[in-house]
Amino acid sequence: MVMQNFKEKAVSILPAQTRVYEHISDINKRSSISIKNLSYENFIVQKKECIDRVQKRMGTQLHNLKKKTESLDDKGKLTGKLIDDLRGIFYGLTIHRNHDSVGKMKNEIWATLYHKLSTNEKPQHEKCPPGADSWCTWQKAKATNALNVYDHKPALNIDVFKAIQPIYEELSRDELLTRCLGSYTQNSNESFNATVWSLASKRTSNGKIILDVTTDLAICIFNDGLNSMMQVMKVLGITVGPNCYYFCIEADELRITQVERSLTDAAKEARWSTKSSRKEEQEENLAL
Repeated sequence: MVMQNFKEKAVSILPAQTRVYEHISDINKRSSISIKNLSYENFIVQKKECIDRVQKRMGTQLHNLKKKTESLDDKGKLTGKLIDDLRGIFYGLTIHRNHDSVGKMKNEIWATLYHKLSTNEKPQHEKCPPGADSWCTWQKAKATNALNVYDHKPALNIDVFKAIQPIYEELSRDELLTRCLGSYTQNSNESFNATVWSLASKRTSNGKIILDVTTDLAICIFNDGLNSMMQVMKVLGITVGPNCYYFCIEADELRITQVERSLTDAAKEARWSTKSSRKEEQEENLAL
């Protein structure tokens, strides 16, 4: 099942009454161009990038580079943990944090790379944001007058830096980052699909009527939560008891709380850190 998100906005620099429709979908490039080139009256269509898929490109290209270049497969070079860190924490979160500015995105993408390259003898944190609340530990130490006790972590291998530089140049192009403005994802599409298939499992054969009903119910649940099911029950003449009522209310409150918590930068960093630690442990076990 494929859904497309369309967001409408007025743009003052375009002719009067002209509107821009931004779409995020998993259709291929040819289909996207076809949509864009269709004749529309008083509005234009612009494709936005799914941030999750953009950062996956970074991971894919780094993994492919590692496979093609034997020298990068050595211990301490382009490891699986390093690829996960570069893809998620340093590239993906950077786009999320700076989704309102192409300039900020590009500057911080390169800042994270030079941050990894820094050593005690040659710190390279000029592009890192200053201040005690900076993500850069060196800038934090500088703001709190603690540089005299600051010690850099093992730096990115210079051969790795030179090898991945072209990938960073490609994935920090203004054209690509412009499509990343707004930090959109297809998570809502995928979440809706999951809601449909949880009601009508792919493992069992279902006819069109079943799929139509489950899709309608999924739309209600996705937009208004389980609370909407009580309205459906009333229409069907089913009495809503207190247990059902409180279950729906508590389930919706829990859903909102979990979503709000998972969207924080701290939660995202924690997930990537846990994943990276597992990757590092797996590589150590393979090396035994």
